[in-house]
Amino acid sequence: MSDIHGDARHFRMLFQKLHIDLQEDFLYVNGDVLDRGEDSLRLFYELLELAGTNPGHLLMTKGNHELFAQYYLQGRLPGRTWSRFGGEDTLREVKALSAAERDKLIRILDALPVYRILDSPFYGETVLTHSGLLHNRIVTAADGKIDVLRSIEMAAETELYNFLISDDIHYMPTRQLDHMMIVGHVPAIFLEGRSYEIARKRNLICIDAGAGYRSRGGRLCFYSLEEDQAYYI
Repeated sequence: MSDIHGDARHFRMLFQKLHIDLQEDFLYVNGDVLDRGEDSLRLFYELLELAGTNPGHLLMTKGNHELFAQYYLQGRLPGRTWSRFGGEDTLREVKALSAAERDKLIRILDALPVYRILDSPFYGETVLTHSGLLHNRIVTAADGKIDVLRSIEMAAETELYNFLISDDIHYMPTRQLDHMMIVGHVPAIFLEGRSYEIARKRNLICIDAGAGYRSRGGRLCFYSLEEDQAYYI
């Protein structure tokens, strides 16, 4: 899943509808649990609790909205700027935390990885990352293909903020990617097809179905890696 954006009600509905059992199933949440929806920080903590009670079965990656929260807590992003990005409700939740709780949240957010490697029965080794790639931090291998992992690592190391807010992947030719990629970040309703359904290109799937923009026709999406199929609510 990706870009839940505090849509706790539909998250729980979809979780139950698909009979997800985290003692057996594996759930990857590809960034942007926070912001746009009410109680998104509460949902973030619920996911952390599920991850703690089901070790290794619920894994998250960092989205730009988790980075906004981290940077705010570190004094690197003004609250008014975060609010303009959809963080007004989350900011209110964060302000209610104690100093110790804030420190703990910083550590959690800072530790979130920017990518994970999955094994797809359809696409082989697949890279899950929130935003995709940054056009000026592309590493090309000797065979001319884009080295996805090295490109992500370079971008995250040198320009983490720019990397996580980038939509560059959607304007790049993806035939030369050396891995299949699954991203979120840009709602499919804003991409070429103008549909909430997941967007596909060669070597790329975008699973942000627009839960943060439900008033514009967005949905929450669960993409099954084993079935290569999407479910919506």
